[in-house]
Amino acid sequence: MRFPMPSTGQLQPLDWSGQPNAAPVGPGLRLAAVVRRMLIVIAAGAALLLDPRASQAYEKPWCALTEIAGGAMYENCTIPTFELCVQEVIAGNRGFCIPNPRWQAPGPAPRQPRGQRKRVDY
Repeated sequence: MRFPMPSTGQLQPLDWSGQPNAAPVGPGLRLAAVVRRMLIVIAAGAALLLDPRASQAYEKPWCALTEIAGGAMYENCTIPTFELCVQEVIAGNRGFCIPNPRWQAPGPAPRQPRGQRKRVDY
């Protein structure tokens, strides 16, 4: 099924039936505009959900590696201090504590700009 090309050389918008000069969808919007807006909303939602900073929320400075059945090791990297890590390892069968190689310390807080003091003559 072939569609006639318009005389201006530009493609005309098509609706789901494949007919050129599609009727508006909703209050004056063509289907292409609706699809474009949906794609923009989906892309923005994906960008918010795939934020790499969210994965850092569960990483802490210490990892407890404990041995489970068959010589396999279980890694728990949500431990904030070495002392808690030692307690985690002692509570299990056996294991050891290591610094978390994926953890990045939070940067220093930005300094607040200091404004000029207002000079007051009494």
